[in-house]
Amino acid sequence: MDTCEAIAQPMRQITGEPAATVARRLMWLDAARGIGIVLVVYAHGARALVDVLPFLGAFKAIDTLVYAFHMQLFFFLAGLVSVKSLNQSRKSYLGRKFGTVIYPYVLWSAIYWLLETLFASRVNSPLDYDAILWIWLHPIEHLWFLYVLFFCQLLAAFTWPRVALLTLLSGWMLLGPLPPINVPAFWTQFPWFITGLVLAPRFLAGAPTREIEAGGGLVLGVFLAAIAAAVFGQLDLAALAKFAMAGVGISLTVAAAYLVRRVRPVTYLGEASLSIYLMHTIFSAGVRELLEIVFPVGGLVLLAITVVAGVLLPLIVHEAARRSGVAPYFGLGRMAPGPREQRRIECDPKELTHTV
Repeated sequence: MDTCEAIAQPMRQITGEPAATVARRLMWLDAARGIGIVLVVYAHGARALVDVLPFLGAFKAIDTLVYAFHMQLFFFLAGLVSVKSLNQSRKSYLGRKFGTVIYPYVLWSAIYWLLETLFASRVNSPLDYDAILWIWLHPIEHLWFLYVLFFCQLLAAFTWPRVALLTLLSGWMLLGPLPPINVPAFWTQFPWFITGLVLAPRFLAGAPTREIEAGGGLVLGVFLAAIAAAVFGQLDLAALAKFAMAGVGISLTVAAAYLVRRVRPVTYLGEASLSIYLMHTIFSAGVRELLEIVFPVGGLVLLAITVVAGVLLPLIVHEAARRSGVAPYFGLGRMAPGPREQRRIECDPKELTHTV
């Protein structure tokens, strides 16, 4: 997790503005996460109710659009806020990831495995009893995000700041052929994490450098090569279309986030996005099952209720855990900063740019 000081520092050096002013301008990052996490909860809720929803064709079209970019958005944002720590100590960078990515992944994998084992009769696709032993190879449900994110961070830690190498790796992943690595979604998400890394100085500091200009040129070159490959039949047009849709979706979300960056409920959702992501399926599924037993409702109403439950109930747990100081033990936040780090983040106590 990067502090607001870590992100605001390069911008303050260039603009001369107070750090608090810079940090407030970066509220769009949390707004983008807030928009993204609502899309995640909606998408999972809609897929769980696909058999009872009216206007199925419209929902399938929306599903295609949302799944084209909603997780790519989070990898892009994670790349944006990783540059500062990557430019420092590799050891401390990876050490923090064990606390903010690996620990929540292992803990919540165990929680989901236990819940789905206890309530196997109510689960559409029950887990095997030994699934918890294989989480190092096969992530449980939506926890694949943390699993893949760590691999992205690990590879970036050993190759950054070689922008050309990272961009070529991303292009290779886009164009193939790819090696038979068993890391679900890694090949499709890593290019967006790297895009965030490459564009971070421009997004966060507004300072064009040779490195960024070269990286942007390479990204454009890879995309043009992909178009050429598609034209000559060497790349599936559907794969190229998905890549383009993800880029458009991310761009539109960032633009919308900038417009609503001062809307506190949206940025608060972004601050709690990890907690919502980890817990939303538990609450959505629980409320859905409860309603089916005590008060059956129609498809659209049920979808609306499960989405609200998937956002609101994790928020309540998140706030209670934060206020009681137990959030780090449940993988919902990091330990309280020491005196030196506290002095660094005094620019804004909300720590606006936190992410895994």
